[in-house]
Order: sequence, then structure tokens, then C-alpha cells
Amino acid sequence: MSKDASHDLSLPNDPAVLRDVLLRQREHFQAERARFERELAQRTATLACLEQTVVAQQRTIERQQHRIAQLLRRTFGPRQERIDLDQLLLFDSADVSALVEEREQEEREQEEREQEAAESGPEPSAKRRRRGHGRRALPAHLPREQRRYELTAAERQCPGCGECRQEIGEETSEQLEYVPASFKVIEHVRVKYACRHCQEHVRLAAKPSQPVEKGLPGPGLLAQVVLSKYGDHTPLYRQEDIFSRHGILLRRSTLCDWIAAAADLAEPLYARMCERVR
Repeated sequence: MSKDASHDLSLPNDPAVLRDVLLRQREHFQAERARFERELAQRTATLACLEQTVVAQQRTIERQQHRIAQLLRRTFGPRQERIDLDQLLLFDSADVSALVEEREQEEREQEEREQEAAESGPEPSAKRRRRGHGRRALPAHLPREQRRYELTAAERQCPGCGECRQEIGEETSEQLEYVPASFKVIEHVRVKYACRHCQEHVRLAAKPSQPVEKGLPGPGLLAQVVLSKYGDHTPLYRQEDIFSRHGILLRRSTLCDWIAAAADLAEPLYARMCERVR
């Protein structure tokens, strides 16, 4: 050991001075320790914040991937009916859970089928069936309206000899037309009877039961509103616009009340279906 090093490591012989040196060293070590602890706490907090950020970003990525998968299935996969979350408010919590579980099960089965099809691949010898490009025949049950077109008397005259041309056949083509839905008002007239002799015993003819008691919609209109919303996925605000084009002003809240009334009417049928399934 050199003389300089031994000189630096030498301690004073005076106990009081030595005590002061040790106290200063102790304070220095405590200050360094406090500084290290503060840095450690800051680094720990930063690490926790980064971990939370990573977890949040991972959740965002998972949600986006799930959304992309849904959009791909809706765009390129088989068309399936989807459950609108706003529509679930019309059902009980137990029914909502059952519907959600059923939908999740269907999606899992669909994903498994798609995965199996992707793994197996197309058979080499299998040939794709070519789709026909011809026009499909219109349903026979649709009403037909025939419009016949004849030549005028001048057009029937033969340009070669001047004789009248005779009918030798006809060509028929079909055109699909749409007749817009129409509304009508049904006036329920209940005839009232009374005894002229007694001047009392008044009797009023009974009216058939209605789907909404003292309500405006008839059974056909009520069924159309429900079918348009849940079968054709037409929101109530669009149905409100459709009615307004016909001059009928109906609020969405009114249509929602009608749907709730229809659900009450269908409740016995739903209970019976559940009994048969069980």
C-alpha cells in the first residue's frame, strides 16, 4: 500500500473528531440511500404505468381484431342475422343471457367450420359448379297482369302487297313490378239497441278483441312493425319516416309501445315453445 493511500485511510485519534467523521459518513450514506429509494420508487411507478399502457393497448388490439373478424365474416362469410344490443332491452336478463350464449355458440361453431375447411382445402378432383347466368323464373303465386299490345290498322297493312297481315303468334316477356303498401282506416261501428216499449235495456254490439286494447294499430299493422324491425332490421326511426311519407305521424315511442304490446301477446306462445323444447 502506498503512503498516500495509507494517509487517506488514516483516522483521527481524537474520539470526538472521530465521532464527527462517522456521523457525517452516516448522514451521507442515509442521504444516498434515500436518493436511491426515491429513484427506485420512480422507476417502479414508471414501470407500473408502462405495464398498464401495454395492457390497455393489448385490449385495444384484441377489440380491433375482434371487430375486424366480425367485419370480415359479415362481408365475405355467410350472411347471418345479428342481434342489436338496443333490442335486448325489450327482454328479461335471463332471455338476454340465453340469446348471447346462443349467438356465441353459433359463432364458435362457424369459426370451427371455417378453420376445418381452411385446413382441409379443396379436393383436387372436385370441380366447381358453374352458376347459371340465366334469369330465374318468377314465382307462380304472384298475381299476373297482362298488357296486350296490338298493331294499329295502318301497321297491319303489308308493305309488299297491301293486304292485311294476320296474327301468327305472340312473344311474351315478364316484368317484375312493385305496388307500394297502402294504408286504410277501419271504422268499427258498434250498433246500439234499446227497447222502444220500455225505454231502457240498452244493448251495444260487441267488437272483436284487438291486439292493443283501445289502441290505434290493427293486427296487420302491428305485425308489419314487428317484422320490419326484427325480420328486415328496419329501425323504428326509419319506420317513422316511412309512415310520415304516407301522411301518418307516429312517434318512435309509440312504435316502441306497440312492440312491447306485441311481445306481451306472444308471451304465451313463447312459454309453450319453451315447454316443448324442454
